[in-house]
Amino acid sequence: MGVDQTEPEVPEDAVGRRVSCGGERATVRYVGPVPPTAGLWLGVEWDNPDRGKHDGSHEGVQYFTCRHTKGGSFVRPAKVSFGVDYLTAVRQVYRIDTEEERSFESLPSAILSHCEVNGPGEQDGEIRNTTPNVEWLDLTATDCVCPLSSRLTAGFQQPQSLVLNSCDLTWPQILECAPMWPQLEDLCVEENNITELQRPEGVLQTLRSLNLSCNPLVQDSVLSLSALPRLEQLNLSKTGLSVIRFDDAAPGSQTAMFPALKNLNLNHNSITEWCVVDELAKLPSLVQFSCRGNRLVSSDGNPKTANQMLIAKLGQLVVLNSSEIYPEDRRGAELDYIKMFGEEWLKAGGRSQASAQFTCLHPRYQSLIDKYGAPEEGELKKPEPFALKNQLLKITFVFPDAAKRKPIEKKLPATMVVQKVKGLLYRLLKVPAADLKLTYTSPKMVGTEFEIDSDLKTLQFYSIEDGDQSASVRRRIAHTRRLSSPRNTAGLWSIKWGRNMSPGSRSWSWVWSWLLSLGVLSRALELEELFEFGEEAGDLQLLPGSDTSAALPLNGSLFFFGETFDRVHINTNGFVAVVEPPGEREYLGKMPAGFKMIAALLGDLDNSDGRGKVFFRQDSSPDVLRRAREHIKKAFPRDDSVEPPSVLIITWANMAAQGTSGRGDGLDAKRNTFQLPQHPQIVVVDEDEDLNVNVFAYNLETCAHNRHKCSAFADCQDYSNGYCCHCRPGFYGNGKDCVAEGKPQRMNGKVNGRVFVGNSPSPIELSNNDLHSYVVANDGRAYVAISNIPNSVGPSLQPLSSLGGVIGWAFALEQPGYQNGFSLIGGVFSRQAEVIFQPGNEHLSIKQEFKGIDEHDHLVVSTELDGRLPAIPLGSSVQINPYKEIYQYDRN
Repeated sequence: MGVDQTEPEVPEDAVGRRVSCGGERATVRYVGPVPPTAGLWLGVEWDNPDRGKHDGSHEGVQYFTCRHTKGGSFVRPAKVSFGVDYLTAVRQVYRIDTEEERSFESLPSAILSHCEVNGPGEQDGEIRNTTPNVEWLDLTATDCVCPLSSRLTAGFQQPQSLVLNSCDLTWPQILECAPMWPQLEDLCVEENNITELQRPEGVLQTLRSLNLSCNPLVQDSVLSLSALPRLEQLNLSKTGLSVIRFDDAAPGSQTAMFPALKNLNLNHNSITEWCVVDELAKLPSLVQFSCRGNRLVSSDGNPKTANQMLIAKLGQLVVLNSSEIYPEDRRGAELDYIKMFGEEWLKAGGRSQASAQFTCLHPRYQSLIDKYGAPEEGELKKPEPFALKNQLLKITFVFPDAAKRKPIEKKLPATMVVQKVKGLLYRLLKVPAADLKLTYTSPKMVGTEFEIDSDLKTLQFYSIEDGDQSASVRRRIAHTRRLSSPRNTAGLWSIKWGRNMSPGSRSWSWVWSWLLSLGVLSRALELEELFEFGEEAGDLQLLPGSDTSAALPLNGSLFFFGETFDRVHINTNGFVAVVEPPGEREYLGKMPAGFKMIAALLGDLDNSDGRGKVFFRQDSSPDVLRRAREHIKKAFPRDDSVEPPSVLIITWANMAAQGTSGRGDGLDAKRNTFQLPQHPQIVVVDEDEDLNVNVFAYNLETCAHNRHKCSAFADCQDYSNGYCCHCRPGFYGNGKDCVAEGKPQRMNGKVNGRVFVGNSPSPIELSNNDLHSYVVANDGRAYVAISNIPNSVGPSLQPLSSLGGVIGWAFALEQPGYQNGFSLIGGVFSRQAEVIFQPGNEHLSIKQEFKGIDEHDHLVVSTELDGRLPAIPLGSSVQINPYKEIYQYDRN
């Protein structure tokens, strides 16, 4: 250790103070001499123990102690920084001179992360007078321990949100400071030194959200937080928790603790026992729960089964791991749970009264029995290992209306949706899926036939299982009843179509089924691949308009959905109906339609300008019939006997969307030509002869397949041309990302890049600098701050208002008839801006990647700066006149 002749003044209360040294943070444990060297030394304990050299001793003398054997060092006072007071940090971050501090009065947020704040300041009431309206205070990675005093207590009157991450605070220190935050609603203290939690008596009583993530908590002390009567959201992720108990309530009843807790995050802990989940079921208000990264395992080792158990055990849960639980999901999970533990329930005396031991392990089981009924014997199987062969169901298909057709036996995955089952039968029987009616019977309920009434449900949803197949094959049941309890096993499926189908009508039925199957394209076609159309082909033409129909008498009878028709109705909006269609308001956006139609490309179309045309004809010319046979053969490769007597060809040519004609914005030029019929798309993804599994892939843009893409605060709705996510009342966004209305929005991220200042030839490197933003949408205010930036570039960033301009655009207060950017495109988008400064003509590019809303409801963004800024002297003020920013949406 060397000698430093310059010894700056060391605070009298230096021991215990937080300091920074060479980019590392530490706590002062000793102040004084260290013989035989001269001068004053500081003994510090490093936050990062790898930075240290010893345990606080030197030449056999113990000057202080450390938690780690090599976590300590001796440093000269000149090499450490004790930080700055709160108001000095505010002036440095916001670059405002003391003469202009009245502008701080309206400041709603103070983002001072990594600013080495060490205390309040010199004068009593100075904080209250200078920043009286701060609602959001971020002191992440600062050195402020906040010793309690009347001066500090009166310092802050308004903070509602406080961030004290990475400050090496203990819980007693936080409670000591808490009286100066009488209105605090949101407290975030991630990555501190919080271990044992004491009851917050008389403080933090207004707290609604508490984040204790990444603290080594003493798990038995977590219940101390139940003294917070308004606590709605609690984050205990990465805290090492393995057990939590509410001993004031018996299994299946509710605890008096945490009465308002709605949202609990226990991600990445050490929870391995399902009894912990049963304890959480006692929380009276819990509706949102996150449990990723724990070791909660089901007997089959399948993560999906574990999620089902979580849903079944937590009866009030609405959102699990950021995904909404829909009624059908809950029903399936609870029914599977009944079957999974039914054998244990019987052994425990379930039909009379289950044992106390079973009730303790499965507190909700009896309530599920009351809800769905007791499980049947065939359902009481021990869970088999998760493998494809164990998930296959042996199903025999019989045909009551076609006595000569032999039964067909197939093994199908339990997860296959009914629509794909119909697709399989469509391939085998040459009968359109829409004409098929499926029912099933169970050997356990003789004489009852259950209807499969939803194409979007899985076989597993109906609890179809392997049964006595030989008995079921011989069963012919004509009567159908609605399914009252889908847990009954099935052995036999019945398939019905056209009761009155005659040989004379079969050809038209085949042609119609061919047309019906051709609505989905596997690729875009060239015009020369279509059937000839237009006046030269002898077509008739539909009158121009936005919702025009024409009736076309047919040369033969058409059999469609059990009825016979002798004409069709062709409509501007891309469909053919067998009855006269109602006005477009009755069906656009309200699919399925209330009338029978074939939708080739249903949409709100318009050909009033004369450029778009709708052509149609019936054609029995040899060339057209030949091409029709080729198309039919592709759709039905096993049936070579189909001979269409006539073909109906309808072409929508150069059609535009309603309202785009004449707008002049380029959409007028986007026109489509499509034709009925087209090529079919039936793609066999996998056909394993050994397993006898046929799997079909369909492009199903429906809520059933895409609901998980919607926000947990959005509802999914199906439309004719796909699905859409809609934020629920009280939230706004694009449906995939939704945030609460009226709630201040936060944005966090990193800034990287290199910036030249003035005429300097050397760039300033920015590497993972923190960017924070606070948006008060109701007041139309947005604040952006970049932490820990070099002094040489800080003043020159002042005119870079466009860096945060996108935040104002994204979360602007919406007016009637207008949407902000977040409602238009959500939280996942890229933004590029080029800023030119006059008169020096300096250029700076801004590239930002917005990555959506994280689990804390914060918008995440990464920013890259590259270019040159004009040099602005330290202490200068910058005034920017009002200006406009134009945002252009580019799908690419």
